[in-house]
Amino acid sequence: MRKIILSISIMGLVFSAMAQDDTLKSLKDVKLEMLKMPDNAAFTIMGTTPAEIQMPGSAPEFAMSIQNASNDFSQFPNNYGFSVTPYWWIYGKKLSFEDDFSTRNELKFFRHLRLSGGVVNGANDNNRLWRYGAGLQATLLAGKVDSSKRADYQRHLLQLNRKLYNDKDEYLKGSVAYRELEAEFNKTLQTMPDAADDEERAALGKKIAELQAKKKKLMEELNAEYGLKKPFSGADSLELYTSFNDMATRYGWKWDIGIATAFDLQSNKLDSSSLYRLGGWTNFGYSLPPGKNYQLSILGAGRFYYYDQGVYALESSSVTISDLGVIDGGVRLVLDVGKISLSAEGLYRYGLSNAFENTYKVNAMLNYRFAENRMVYFSLGNDFNDNSVGDPNQIRVFVGVNLGFGDKTDVEYQLW
Repeated sequence: MRKIILSISIMGLVFSAMAQDDTLKSLKDVKLEMLKMPDNAAFTIMGTTPAEIQMPGSAPEFAMSIQNASNDFSQFPNNYGFSVTPYWWIYGKKLSFEDDFSTRNELKFFRHLRLSGGVVNGANDNNRLWRYGAGLQATLLAGKVDSSKRADYQRHLLQLNRKLYNDKDEYLKGSVAYRELEAEFNKTLQTMPDAADDEERAALGKKIAELQAKKKKLMEELNAEYGLKKPFSGADSLELYTSFNDMATRYGWKWDIGIATAFDLQSNKLDSSSLYRLGGWTNFGYSLPPGKNYQLSILGAGRFYYYDQGVYALESSSVTISDLGVIDGGVRLVLDVGKISLSAEGLYRYGLSNAFENTYKVNAMLNYRFAENRMVYFSLGNDFNDNSVGDPNQIRVFVGVNLGFGDKTDVEYQLW
């Protein structure tokens, strides 16, 4: 118990320190659906993901996962993973609001394609065994945006846009230097048609260009000065972010696919490597239209795993099974309430070998978003009993933190 209390206390201090760096301290209710349980194909193939059935959806351009599944929390975290989204790196600065927040649920592949890697030290309770995994996962259907909520967000954005330019225009006209320069510029511009000859027109054109340059420079200085005065109130900003938050919660059908492979290395030596597992899977489901502060999702999963060789322990002997294949199927319920997400899942594993005893897994999960792009998660349940006879009896506990980066990417938006 002391170890558990000490570990939780240390993690609490770490998370509190991280939370101090939150860039939206006044907007902590904002959720961008950028970070969830470690949605990492490498973790999935290695059997170290806290949630077997993942929620299809968008991902940040780079995410890192650190988790601990050790006994009694008595060791440092031993599972590390990362994922990258190529689309963000290639087109991240040109994201289209119309495409990314569409009210239609359209099939896509590259937009949410994620490449991932991971490593686990001490796999199969062997401290000398290192397991490495790599894979890719792509969300084909990510759900759709509620049209009324999108219209509400656009209305707030347009109102702030008008307020910005009206207030800025009033601020510019409040400058005596700007008014005098603008008057001189307009007066010179009006004399151009009355120029007597080409030489006079050239001189007027040169003066107009000089006045225009001075006007542009003065406008930049005044705009910078105006920006420092923070024209938007906290209420204005909170209203805009709240409407964006409501719009960003997607609903409808969701579907993704993934493939991955994992290798074991004894003592981290390449000459002692062996295939652990390779496989492919699909996650699918339906998210109900969100309520005021909650959303319920019903998910399913199907997958196939292949083992080059598996050791299966019978009651009195061990059996080596070559070319072992297993098929998994399961369901998961997810309830999102504000920053907290609760879920429970159950899966059944069927072995394509008479020597393999079918097994199952049940699991409960909780994750909490403590900052705009950071969350902590907790998972408790039994594990698949792949290596021995009898019902699953090994309890597995995961505690970890997910950190997302790159959340400041601009979204290209055109007012109409």
